[in-house]
Amino acid sequence: MLSAGECIEHEPALKATSRKIAGGVLVPDAEVGDCNKFGRALGDILVEKLGARIKYGVKVLRLVQGQNRVEALETSQGLLEAELFVLATGTMTGKFLGARFEGKMPITGVKGISVTFPAGPVAPNCSVADTAKKIIMLGLGDRVRVTGYGIFSDKTDIRQQHVRLLIDKARALMPNAANFDQPQEIWAGLRPTTPNDLPMIERAGYQNLYVNAGHGSLGWTLALGSAEILLDKIMIEFGRDLPPEN
Repeated sequence: MLSAGECIEHEPALKATSRKIAGGVLVPDAEVGDCNKFGRALGDILVEKLGARIKYGVKVLRLVQGQNRVEALETSQGLLEAELFVLATGTMTGKFLGARFEGKMPITGVKGISVTFPAGPVAPNCSVADTAKKIIMLGLGDRVRVTGYGIFSDKTDIRQQHVRLLIDKARALMPNAANFDQPQEIWAGLRPTTPNDLPMIERAGYQNLYVNAGHGSLGWTLALGSAEILLDKIMIEFGRDLPPEN
C-alpha cells in the first residue's frame, strides 16, 4: 500500500496530475507488453519452426458435421478438412457451437477501447490504473497507451465521444506522459466473456472438436497456460488417434 507521495515517487508521470490521489497499491511483478507484436512473433515461430500454415482473410461459414464428428470447415475459400478442430474464435464461438455439451456457456462481447500516442517528456514507467475514472495508462517503448470502457456489444465500432473522454481522462491523470495532440492509433476489441467469467477449455460436443474461448479481458494473460491445458486434454482424450508426427 502506498501513500499519495509514494505513488508519485514510484511513478513520476503522476507528478503533474490534476487528479486527487488518495493512495495506491503497488504490484511489483506486474508487467506490460504489446500483444499484437507478441502474436505476430508467435505466428512467425509457428510457421518457420513448426511448419504451421496460417490463412489470413478466410471467413469460416460453418462446421460440416458427420456422425459425432466434424468433417471439415466450410469457408469463403472452400472446404478445409482436418482430423481435429479447435474453436478459439472469441465472441464468434457461440455461432459455431451448435452441439450441447457439459460446461457449455454463452459468450458475450464486452467492448474496450484503446488510444495510443507518441510518448511525451514524462512517459509512465509502469501500468497505472485510475480506479475512479476506470482507465489504465502504460508506456510501450516510444508510445503511451490509454485504455478503458466495458460496453456490452458485438460490434467494434468506435464513437468519437468515447475517444475524447479517454483522452481527457488521460490528460488529467498524466498531462506530460504523451503527445496528446499528435496523431493517435485508435482501436476497439471485444472481450469474450462468459457468465461466470471463466473460459471454456474442453471437448465441445463432437469427438474431434475442442473449444478454447471465453477468457474475458485476460485472453493474452492466460493464452499460453490455456493452450497447455487444452493440449493435455487433447492428448488424453484424442491423442491415441493422432498420427505419430502430431
